[in-house]
Amino acid sequence: MNILLSTCIRTNLSIVPNNNYYIVGKIAGQSYYRVPKEGMLILKMTNHAACTPQKICKDLGMESEEVLSFLNEMMDLGLIMELDGARQYDLQKYKSNTIVTKVVNFLFCRVTFIAVIGCLAGLLIFSHDFRHLVVRNNVLIFEQYPGINLFIVTIISVLLTSFHELGHYLAAKKYEVPVKFNLSTRLYILVIEAKMNGIWSVSRESRYVPLLGGMYFDLISGLLCAFIIEVGSSTILDDMFSTAIILIVTQFLFQFAIFFRTDLYFIVVNFLQIDGLQSRVKDVLRGRKTERFAIAYTMLAFIGTLTFMAYFIFIFFNSVHQEVQLFYYNLVQNDIILKLDSIMGLGVIGLTAGVTFLIILKRIMHYMRSTRGISKY
Repeated sequence: MNILLSTCIRTNLSIVPNNNYYIVGKIAGQSYYRVPKEGMLILKMTNHAACTPQKICKDLGMESEEVLSFLNEMMDLGLIMELDGARQYDLQKYKSNTIVTKVVNFLFCRVTFIAVIGCLAGLLIFSHDFRHLVVRNNVLIFEQYPGINLFIVTIISVLLTSFHELGHYLAAKKYEVPVKFNLSTRLYILVIEAKMNGIWSVSRESRYVPLLGGMYFDLISGLLCAFIIEVGSSTILDDMFSTAIILIVTQFLFQFAIFFRTDLYFIVVNFLQIDGLQSRVKDVLRGRKTERFAIAYTMLAFIGTLTFMAYFIFIFFNSVHQEVQLFYYNLVQNDIILKLDSIMGLGVIGLTAGVTFLIILKRIMHYMRSTRGISKY
């Protein structure tokens, strides 16, 4: 069905200015799109009150073909709520929970944030043991069993990344932004990733809290692990939480590798109000003339990526080298327990590699699909 000049149209979209264009989408939805000023003016007329394209052309002085083309594009994207009084989709209502709201307000208030930063700063300054943990280049818990080590490290990594995504989720709840969870990968670890497209429906200033929520929860998890190590007395638990601290620092530094479109990448995008930074980096590397901010961004991205890679190699090279030797040694032994341990480790690697391949393949197929007309945000 095509929209005609006499079709009565009604929309119910969020419209947020962003530099020289506008971000529009369903309220409490997951898909948001960039539209020019002319598109924003059309949507303002159809938002919350029924209007015909004929009236829009008359009031805004636009060509009928231009208005009809834009509105039909919006209909194809599922953003038209009513056509001649017929409802095209139901409004999504955000459900809030009083207890969750109180927890969110406590965790993301200024006092709690200052307390967390203060405690971590105190540990770094006054605790020699904590500083030693951050640069310890050994994540082996059971030195004779590499398969069990890999399994435990994988479980710890999954829990830490899930806690990171919980930070995004709770921070988004503060602004009543809906969140969907997808299966993704972080380095070689499978993770549940929070999809927060709804943040584009809130103001630019309000987006920083959901975007930084994951890194903030990394700091909280690091503080909790350090506290458990200080009060605990079990050697195995100390090794496990020490490994957790190393993984937290690695995960935190990974955010500075903004070439991988990490949380800091979207913070930079939001701060500069410019998308497509990755393509501008290619222009810089190819020697084309470009803006100074793109050159500065490229340099910072390289520094952040190299810093993360240097720390990652320093921390994990020794452990990986020992693990590979132990895998080979255990496989050739007659001890059935050692053989099962190696098989467990290889199973974890194989399962992770298989699922990672499927996720990458799905992303490539999604990238190859093109959305015509209005650009998706």
